[in-house]
Amino acid sequence: MFCLNFVVTYWATSMASSALVALAFTSLIFFNMFGARFFLNIPFEKKVIYGATISFLGMALITLNEYEHIALQPLSVWGFLLSVLATLSASAGNLISTNNRRLKIPILANNAWGMLYGSVFTLMFCLFMHKDLSITWSWPFAISFLYLAVFGTVISFWSYLKLIDLVGPAKAAFTSVLSPVIALGVSTLFENFQWSLILFFGVLLCIAGNLIALFKFNRSI
Repeated sequence: MFCLNFVVTYWATSMASSALVALAFTSLIFFNMFGARFFLNIPFEKKVIYGATISFLGMALITLNEYEHIALQPLSVWGFLLSVLATLSASAGNLISTNNRRLKIPILANNAWGMLYGSVFTLMFCLFMHKDLSITWSWPFAISFLYLAVFGTVISFWSYLKLIDLVGPAKAAFTSVLSPVIALGVSTLFENFQWSLILFFGVLLCIAGNLIALFKFNRSI
């Protein structure tokens, strides 16, 4: 969750568009859903399958809206497959964290050790690949670095794993669908992003899928 997921995702984005990578990451819903069912014996409700399918169709429409950008990148298929692999790694981390909570391991301790291991392995990977570790210090870099470290990592991962603790890994994974939708909203406000009818229906399906999956219903499988 703190190493392979990041490294492989960045690798994938060098070959595929962000829309295609985002679409691949929505598979986290299915990985978490079936992984929790078969490895942790956590049941899921039928409506979660319906909601996941509808949300996945919504992400497909969002990706279709970006088809021209995808077509310009011949390696996009490999990038998509790498994104799925990265998502599988993230899902494994989700399931392990869920099991750690069953063992009464605090979320902060779980995150601290996971981030430590992830950082060490990522550093080893960078050294092995002869990556340049030099940086140019500036206020914009320092502020963005602190934001990503504190809010984008420590707080966000604590919040996400707490969400898993409260609603289970299947429902928590629906954040992977909302994230691209929120990004589109931010882009509209600050980057003059242009909407289309296909994109609108894609976002509508993503939201509808979330509502279906999270609406209270008692039957489980």
